[in-house]
Amino acid sequence: GKDFTQLTLFRNAVYGLKTGQGKLIFLSDVRFSKQFFPDNPAVRRIVVGRIPDDRYIKHILEYEMRKHDMISPGSVPELPDALYELVNGHPLTAKLCVDVMARRGWDSLGDIALGQMQDLVIRQLLEKICLNHVETQLMRILSVFRTLIQVPRLERCLPPQWKDLLHDNLDILYKTPFISAGEETLELTAVFRSYYYEQIPPEER
Repeated sequence: GKDFTQLTLFRNAVYGLKTGQGKLIFLSDVRFSKQFFPDNPAVRRIVVGRIPDDRYIKHILEYEMRKHDMISPGSVPELPDALYELVNGHPLTAKLCVDVMARRGWDSLGDIALGQMQDLVIRQLLEKICLNHVETQLMRILSVFRTLIQVPRLERCLPPQWKDLLHDNLDILYKTPFISAGEETLELTAVFRSYYYEQIPPEER
């Protein structure tokens, strides 16, 4: 679409630079393929995933809350720890949480119902993204892991049919907005990890 066209134009402009013409930094929590960003003297690939420091997430939450006039200029809100747990270092989740808070009229942080917020954030994203059966199965596999997943290590642990399924669909997973991906790592956003984990029958967990 339009965004991909703009990104392609940006990529072409960067690759047209000569060494020493200045520095340009492009940060993303999405792993772009080397076909799209091949090795080049003008380009250094750095993939930024989940932000582990809540201080930066606090800045994102406060910025989004001020955009929605949820807090007065100059004030510093006390954000509940459970909200940080829900966001789990993912900027997109932080933005969606504030969108939900504004839409539900939760002007006071004391009004926040985190369980309800989690359901609404999930629903808001799933309305935009339709996963097929295979992709849903992969989400359930990834939801078992609470920490950063090393893809090569995961492949060694999976039965052959699941290993092939993962390998064949890695590019799809890398483009999914609720997955943070490095060169050989995956991490499912906390709210979606809980959502897909609950879909696994207890006897199969």
